[in-house]
Amino acid sequence: MTSRERILTALSHREPDRVPYDLGSLGPSGMSIQAYRNLLKYIHSGERAEIGDMASQRAKLSEDFLQRFRVDTRSFRVRPHGAWSLKMQEEGGYSFFYDEWGIGRKLAKDRGMHFFIFHQPLSEVETSDLPRFPWPDPLDPNRLAGVEKEVLAVRRQVDPAFVLGSSFSSGLLQFGAQLEGHERFFTDLVLDPLRTEWLLDKLLHLKLSFYQNVLDRMGKWIDIICEMDDFGHQHSLWISFEMFRKLIKPRYVELFSFIKKRYGKKILLHSDGAIYPLIPDIIEMGVEILNPIQLGARDMGDTRKLKKDFGDALTFWGGGVDIQHTLPFSTPQQVEDEVKRRIEDLAPGGGFVFAATQAIQPETPPENIIAMWNALQRYGIYPGAQD
Repeated sequence: MTSRERILTALSHREPDRVPYDLGSLGPSGMSIQAYRNLLKYIHSGERAEIGDMASQRAKLSEDFLQRFRVDTRSFRVRPHGAWSLKMQEEGGYSFFYDEWGIGRKLAKDRGMHFFIFHQPLSEVETSDLPRFPWPDPLDPNRLAGVEKEVLAVRRQVDPAFVLGSSFSSGLLQFGAQLEGHERFFTDLVLDPLRTEWLLDKLLHLKLSFYQNVLDRMGKWIDIICEMDDFGHQHSLWISFEMFRKLIKPRYVELFSFIKKRYGKKILLHSDGAIYPLIPDIIEMGVEILNPIQLGARDMGDTRKLKKDFGDALTFWGGGVDIQHTLPFSTPQQVEDEVKRRIEDLAPGGGFVFAATQAIQPETPPENIIAMWNALQRYGIYPGAQD
């Protein structure tokens, strides 16, 4: 069974030969550059670690590494528009840059682990001026320059499932807050809802154009479309049910319906946080795959219940091991025990792709990463499978 067949079998809620494994096909399933460097040293690899995502300081996982660890997925990487290039600047002990949307991101040069947002380009833009903001062009030809060549190079070696995720922007709720700043965005939800709706509609229309352009030209290579948003934090939702159902849900229904009806692609939604109460709405939006299952968030740790309640409608992509506590701070045996438990809860009947609950953090010991992988190889084999 090829990697792509393994993924598609799991997504159809059937049992493949083994539990599919994702590492890095979407940013939140990847690994920090520090953890990657430590792991390469631990396994005596001569590979030089490279940064794949500057803002999050996540590693670019090499093809050799992905094949060595039997990863079944790959990221379908789309470029920024051609008028933008990374221009790193330094000031006052910080390195900083502005992305293609004008969002400013800053990293402390002394022990900084990732860039944080310090400039929100729409925070002081009047509503009447929003149409004149320099919105990035979703149709810029540079976005797909060289992409097919990269995909073909991978296809010649392996047959993975390709995931297109957050190549243009993150999701509607999260990205609206990043563009305006959390204080203004969440205040406007109540005090200036017309502005919020204009912004959400603008982002939706840009996304529709982006996906149509990419899928018309490259859709044959892409298996899964991922939208990355955040609807909750550790203990509750970011906004009320009423606001979610009025402002966010209908726009995702339109976006996902377009992608599924026109191109037949599977829809993966990434959302951290305590989103259990929203899962029925998420299913109604057209989502077929949910990532990451943040085990430490409220009501998200009972993976057996999640499978029982929603396993007929959703594939769980993640939830394999907790990256907040278990993976960085437990013993290898404790890591193995958690991986075993999550596989027992989520794997039966298919509908499960193994991944950690978020990107593997800088302080994670390489011994624990290897313990996670070994446990997946040991317990992730389906009955009767020939390996």
